[in-house]
Amino acid sequence: MSRIKKAFKATAVGQVFAMLAMLLSLVAVPLYLQWLGQERYGLLLTGMAFGSYLMFADGGLTWASMLLIAEASGREDRVEIASIVKCSLSLAGCSTLLVAVIVTGLVMSLKLMSPVAWLPSHPEFSGLLIVLGLSTGLNLLFSPFYNLLFGLQDAHLATAYQGVGRLVGTVLMLVIARQGCSLAWIFAGNVFGGLLVSLAVAWHCRRRHSWAFSHGSFWNGAQIRRQLRMSVKSFIMQIGSILWGTAPVLAISGAAGPQAVPAYTVPVALLNAPFGLLTSFCANLQAGYGEAMGRGDREWITKTIAALLRKAALLIGLLGTGYMLLAEAFIGLWTHGHLQSDPLMLLSALVIVSMGTVLSFFRYALTGINRHRNAALADLICGLLCFVFVFLSVRFYGPGWVGAGVAVAVILSSGWMLPVELSRALQRRRIWPAWSFWARLVVVMLMSGIAGWLSMKSMVGDGILAWGRILVSGSVCFGVYSSLSFWLFSEDVMPIKTALASYRKGLQVK
Repeated sequence: MSRIKKAFKATAVGQVFAMLAMLLSLVAVPLYLQWLGQERYGLLLTGMAFGSYLMFADGGLTWASMLLIAEASGREDRVEIASIVKCSLSLAGCSTLLVAVIVTGLVMSLKLMSPVAWLPSHPEFSGLLIVLGLSTGLNLLFSPFYNLLFGLQDAHLATAYQGVGRLVGTVLMLVIARQGCSLAWIFAGNVFGGLLVSLAVAWHCRRRHSWAFSHGSFWNGAQIRRQLRMSVKSFIMQIGSILWGTAPVLAISGAAGPQAVPAYTVPVALLNAPFGLLTSFCANLQAGYGEAMGRGDREWITKTIAALLRKAALLIGLLGTGYMLLAEAFIGLWTHGHLQSDPLMLLSALVIVSMGTVLSFFRYALTGINRHRNAALADLICGLLCFVFVFLSVRFYGPGWVGAGVAVAVILSSGWMLPVELSRALQRRRIWPAWSFWARLVVVMLMSGIAGWLSMKSMVGDGILAWGRILVSGSVCFGVYSSLSFWLFSEDVMPIKTALASYRKGLQVK
């Protein structure tokens, strides 16, 4: 199977579950806002963002063991893979103990020093923090089984299990939230769902790859040191990505209170559903990049990344145009008036998600070809700058300016460091589209946006008519954008044209 097909298979499985999760979130978000209220729901989201820092206890070991398993798999060295798996289980246990110590210290700080400036001062936060620690510990304990599947090119299985875990956890959280329970018990539903699926993963791995769990030492000093050495670069990158992802939520919660957090996270969740397709595909291409680099095939890497950037720009243009046109009305109707997002906050969410998606192309390419030392440093600098500029922008200008803080941080760090590093690794080959491409894209976005806006302004109504207004306006925007893209970007949409031609030919044969 080709590199692209392997990545596509895992991506397709992931997107099936992503679509199911998105459909479930269409039901879940309004219910959370209704049952918990905007403040408690915002506190739950803030706690989940803060819980990401507990993953620092992993120290990059998860990523390191996955890469080592992939390398050993390429050599067909089962003995080495078994040693990696057993040692990673021991290291995962150590990481879990570290999480327990950290959570205990934080809870004691909340009890003895109230309030703590850098923790939310809310009576439910202590219990929520304990359950978040339990969730992180379980994720770390079972991570070696997922790493084994990813490393042995069974990414579609690992992705499927992860998707099922998220769906089961979300359903259990909704059932518990309906009973009016505390936030700790609500998130415990997610933990229980994840535990059930993780046990299934462990059983599946033992059955499918029993040789990887053969008898042997769980503490091989040389293997432990090797995993620790490789984990350093991954850990630096992990720190940067967590800082980047959590800075907006924590800044908004700290400056405007937890009740302001859903106004940011809900638009981001809407965008992450389609944009996640691009990010997931690039992540699954890492093994393909590594194989190509091993063969010295830099030209394939260059053409693949250049093509992805052009297609991603077209998709971002389409989604961004429709999102800015329809999101405010959609969110108001979807949440039954419980949540309103102003255009500035919507624009901030679009800027943050779009920049993160594009940067992931470079990040995964660099990790795939094992040139991610400087990429890790760039991500770390970007994460630290995000915290500085995001907190400053939110404090002095308001939550809606969170995107400006992230944009400044990216421009000063990862925005130029990652492309430069990748260009150097590919021997200065061109990967960015030409200026004429961007000019045509701006024209297409303006024309489709104006057409959609005019159609929206021409219709009025409430209830069903309001939903119809969104549907018609979105269809007009999509139709104009697609028509212009087929005309101005014929090379980039050629796969779609080919698929449509084959479909028409099939109908004619029938």
